[in-house]
Amino acid sequence: MAAIVRVICLGLALSTLVVAVAEDPVRRTNIKHSPSQMHCVVWGDGPYFGKKFDNENDAGQQFERVKRDELVAIHYDNRFREVQRFKSPRIRSGFNWHHLGEWCKEDHESEAEPATLKLEIGVGATGTVSEELMQRPTQASLIAVDSEAPPALAVRTSSNLVGKVGVIEEELTQLASKASGLLESLGVKNYVGALSLGGKDRSKLKARVAASENFLAGMNDNMRLLEEEFLGAATTSVATLPKDAVSVKAKVQSMEVEVDNMKKRLLALDTSHIIAGFPKLEEQITSYSSKIVSMFKNLGYPDGAAKDFKIQEGATFKQRMSSVSEAIVVAQRSTKTLGSEMLDHTWTSLATSQDVKATGLKPQIESLESLVEDLHHRVSELESAPLNGNVDKAEKKLSLLQAKASELSKRIGSEAPLSMLEATHDSDTSLKARILRLEKTASMAESKFGSLETELLGGAKATSKSPTSTESMMSRVKALDLQVDGLASRAAALEQEV
Repeated sequence: MAAIVRVICLGLALSTLVVAVAEDPVRRTNIKHSPSQMHCVVWGDGPYFGKKFDNENDAGQQFERVKRDELVAIHYDNRFREVQRFKSPRIRSGFNWHHLGEWCKEDHESEAEPATLKLEIGVGATGTVSEELMQRPTQASLIAVDSEAPPALAVRTSSNLVGKVGVIEEELTQLASKASGLLESLGVKNYVGALSLGGKDRSKLKARVAASENFLAGMNDNMRLLEEEFLGAATTSVATLPKDAVSVKAKVQSMEVEVDNMKKRLLALDTSHIIAGFPKLEEQITSYSSKIVSMFKNLGYPDGAAKDFKIQEGATFKQRMSSVSEAIVVAQRSTKTLGSEMLDHTWTSLATSQDVKATGLKPQIESLESLVEDLHHRVSELESAPLNGNVDKAEKKLSLLQAKASELSKRIGSEAPLSMLEATHDSDTSLKARILRLEKTASMAESKFGSLETELLGGAKATSKSPTSTESMMSRVKALDLQVDGLASRAAALEQEV
């Protein structure tokens, strides 16, 4: 009797195991083939889409996202055990969860399905099942933050109209956020600022589609405005089908094409050098204007002759553009003055972006870049000007002449002159003041050597022409150099006589 009982119990256990395996086929997977922390989420009523995660939290978040738009979704743990599942009430008949579990067991090289012909099985509002052979386009990701990185494949996909509308709404929200930042930087109108997605009743598909179409129209206006402002011309948007002449499905397909096109248009704005290049222009102008101010101070001009450029933090893009343009005008005018004084030549001012006829910020910035490059060459030439070195040499030569005049006075027996440079010394060390002192000192030396020549030889030699204060600083220093060389020759002649 005991043996019979044992046989019956063993039979019941085996039948229970068979039933469990049949009801939950995914548990048959060998756990040795599964990563220790891997979780898997699969969704769609056919074809199926899924994603694998290395932790339960991320998988849970993905499950919550997809169940809002999909008819079915399931979450498996690392041992392919069911964590949570979702089935829409619209599916009245039974559903074979086995196919979703098989997806997790397979190796998938990418998260997105390839663009191939697939048999889509959809469940309608009445619970009926329909099949359709369709071409699924590859979904592109939203705008990449790094302009050099290629766009990643989208994770969100859908196999039915409700899910597709949800994806469109999500992508339009992200596109609107990106465009809003650009519009705000320009200080122009946002055409979707007061619009919302989903409609008043999110349970009605037609209301959501109508709201998305209205939002998409506003986004097209935003993109046209951005392209005209940044690039000078707007890209022709993809034509939409008449709203009253197409089905809901056709409208959704048309919006998918338009959203993909809008991604490319916004990406083209992001990958251009406008946004990345303009701060560099501001930094260059800041550096050059600071150097120009220092040069004016070194020459001895009033501080108002030039002014530092300050970057306008928080200003709109247009305001910053205008500020840079004005700074270039001031810098060009200042370098013309500095060139006349320090180099004895000047430059012809180039047209600024205010004079450029091309429309759009990109052509204007390209014009500004050429002007800044020209300014760079000007500042570099001014920095290497020999004016400071020539003044230093003139001061040393005049100091030597003073010593010779004092020695000659002693030999002849006349009154020794005072130190010519010390006699006119003051605290002003600007080039303007130093050149003026040199001119006065050279005039004093001219007079002294003339007295010595008259006393020793009976007559003074012809004096050198002194520079006038109306000439440029470089011209005055050159004239001083000639005058000092002439005085040195006269000093040598007197030394030969005594």
